[in-house]
Amino acid sequence: MFLEPKEKEKKYKEFGKTLTDIEEKLVENKHLEAVRLYLRLKTLSEELKKFGNIHGIVFLENEVKGVYEKLKEANAFHSLKVRFDPSRIFPFAALFILIVLGALFFRYGGITGFVAVHEERSYADQLGLEFSANSSYNWFLGNAGDLKSVKLSGSLSSNATAKVYLKKGNQLKLVFDSEQASGLTSVTGAVAGGQGKGQAKGLNKTNETDDNETTDDGTNQADETNQTASPANETINETDQSTANETNESIQLSLPAAQRNISIELEYNSGTLFNPDDDGVESTAGAIDFTVANSDFNFDADETKLCTKWVTYNLDSYESTTVCYGNSDCCSFVGVLPSASSWNDFFVSTFGRYNAGLENLISAQIVFYNVSLEPENIYADIVISNLSSLDANYYHAYGYFNDECVETCSGLSGYNEIFYELVVEVENGVLKLDNISYNILEEIKEVNINLNVEDSSGSISAVLDIYSSNGSLVEGNKVEPGLYTIEVVPGNKVIEKVRFEGVNITKTLAGNIGIDNVSDSSKANITDVNVSKVFALDPSKLNFSSATLTGIASASALYKCKEWVFSGEECAGSWVKIADLVVGEEYNATITPDDPGFAEGDPTGNISENATEELNVTFDVAIKDASGSEINSTLQFIDPLTDILEEESKDKKRHNLKIRKDNYKIKINLKDMPVDEIEVDDVNISSNITEFINIDDVPNNITGPYNWTEVFAVDASKINFSSAVIRRNATGTAL
Repeated sequence: MFLEPKEKEKKYKEFGKTLTDIEEKLVENKHLEAVRLYLRLKTLSEELKKFGNIHGIVFLENEVKGVYEKLKEANAFHSLKVRFDPSRIFPFAALFILIVLGALFFRYGGITGFVAVHEERSYADQLGLEFSANSSYNWFLGNAGDLKSVKLSGSLSSNATAKVYLKKGNQLKLVFDSEQASGLTSVTGAVAGGQGKGQAKGLNKTNETDDNETTDDGTNQADETNQTASPANETINETDQSTANETNESIQLSLPAAQRNISIELEYNSGTLFNPDDDGVESTAGAIDFTVANSDFNFDADETKLCTKWVTYNLDSYESTTVCYGNSDCCSFVGVLPSASSWNDFFVSTFGRYNAGLENLISAQIVFYNVSLEPENIYADIVISNLSSLDANYYHAYGYFNDECVETCSGLSGYNEIFYELVVEVENGVLKLDNISYNILEEIKEVNINLNVEDSSGSISAVLDIYSSNGSLVEGNKVEPGLYTIEVVPGNKVIEKVRFEGVNITKTLAGNIGIDNVSDSSKANITDVNVSKVFALDPSKLNFSSATLTGIASASALYKCKEWVFSGEECAGSWVKIADLVVGEEYNATITPDDPGFAEGDPTGNISENATEELNVTFDVAIKDASGSEINSTLQFIDPLTDILEEESKDKKRHNLKIRKDNYKIKINLKDMPVDEIEVDDVNISSNITEFINIDDVPNNITGPYNWTEVFAVDASKINFSSAVIRRNATGTAL
């Protein structure tokens, strides 16, 4: 098989021009366009190689290879985020990199501090495409990479159906399906061909006669009467060539004594839902109705002998279709069977009906047909009006869709090409694709930081430093994704500093760190405590592993309010002592993301000898079953604010210890019981405790509608707590 000489010459010329264009795009640093041209060059090369000799094939391969090397040297593929296997292109370089990385790993014990973070970023490419038949389109991504989702926006004409697929190799993914679209909204459009109101290729409401000359009032200049039979026994032989299958026989006519006249009045039928503007312009989903009911007769016409001939002229295809309304003999004379029983029924035109296109002329003609062929009484009384016409123009109405997807909404895997084929299927209308939006999974190289320090009334002066994992101070407001340390030294010195460790900065970090110096110390209304300082922290904008505040003690004890309202500077709960302090000395306190209000103060009264009794309570309890038998258990008392274990009593039947008055999270681990662990939150322990939680393993012979596998009961009525969780291994399918 060989190409024709002219076709081969044409392709070689295109090949040469493409080579030149690639050079120009590389000089202009337009890498995406250069790669697109390179793909076209490869296609041309494969086409020409099929029909060339060995010398031509070698030439083509060398040229393509040379272009590839230039693109690679210009880093064009990398700038487009095309994925390559470096071990195939640079095997020795890849090996060298692995050796160096391995050496770093063993020298420093692993690479830490920074993490590879990826996020999906959204892009949109303008398409501006229009399809009226099945087709395809090569979509070159404006931002190539690891494609994760694809969505389409555009419009679809009324009555049309369409599907669009994303093609990768032999795999098709459905992007858009008009039958599954979530909603095509706001039907709008424009008159096809730009014709104005009431216009159809220069014709507008005309009464056509045999010599095609009309006056403004629609009467024939040569003879201002309707066509009637002539005294010279004229023969009338009319046939509609487009639709009639019958030809009327010649009929001899005799002229009536008086001249008969039918003044046809063709109008848009007003007052109906069809074409409410009565302008002859509708969408392809609408309809236009016409009437001749207001026509005038200058004789007493028997309406049972009337018919109206309706003709739809398609001005795009130059085809016409005729129908007839009224008397069957009259319609037979016109050349078609009747479609309606009355001559003055209104006529409805729709797009596609009677072969109507976008631009049409609707013509009407009224016929009075009174003919007898009886041998003893032969006569013919026929009166025909002029032909009158009006426009019927249609435009495509479009329903709009935005970001539609079916199988490409998310989770695409292995889509790393720089272009894809969009396969388009359209029936009965037009599909317009305005733009295509898509997500690319990209590695985040750096993130922005915009942090401020504020109190309850606004920003305050402070020094905010960020340190990388190796301890170096970060300059600027951009960092690589990773874990950092943030240290804040407020200018008001209500505390010395607060230091946050393991701050996760893998996306833009913006917000405020709250450090509030509460000037009104009475807002910390702690019983039997003289409060000297009140302050609050709000680190909720940070995601950190641990944090420590450092202060200089102004009193002998540090208190905390978990339910502190930062904006209102008030404690909505209770104050709990968390540490003893030495006035004038530095202290550290661990804080959590939901940490709250703090107060420094001195307990009032003489407590030097009885401090233990005042601050501690006796916890002398046993976990029991229903019979009163004590159960082996382990109890852990955990500070619910810091999650730090305060006290623990291991594997005992009775737990006797002194603990600080406080709220605790208590974990109870049990042996040989139906419950493995009970975790109780915010248990308020403010007095001596002799009763706690009891649990009973109930025999499962209880009657009921279910097949019981385990029955147990828990009694926590003796304690004050906020919530509790029971943990056990399930033995059934429901609890």
